Amino acid sequence: MTTTLTVRAISPRTIRRPYDLPDSPKHLSKEDIEKITNIDVLKEKEKQYDEFLDKKWHVLLLLDQAEEVLEIRDLIIFRIIVIERERREMFKKMLNFISI
Repeated sequence: MTTTLTVRAISPRTIRRPYDLPDSPKHLSKEDIEKITNIDVLKEKEKQYDEFLDKKWHVLLLLDQAEEVLEIRDLIIFRIIVIERERREMFKKMLNFISI
C-alpha cells in the first residue's frame, strides 16, 4: 500500500496576510468586532485567535505578521471587557431603580 504525502510550502511570497495561512481564523476588522454584542461569540472568536497564535506563532514571527493577529485578539478581549462592564452598570442601575 502506497501513501501519498502532500506538502504545501509556506513562504513570504505565498503568504501576504496571516489569514492566508492554513487553519487561520476568519479576519475580523475593528468595525466587525464593535458590532458583535454576544459575549459567547466574542469568547469563541478569542479562543480561535488564541489557538491560531499558539499553533502558528513561529510562522507569524518569521513572516513578520504576528502583531496584526495579536491586535485583533486584543480588540476582542477589550470588547468583552467593555460589554461586561456595561452589563454590570445596567444591573446596578436596575437594582437602584428597584430599591427606590
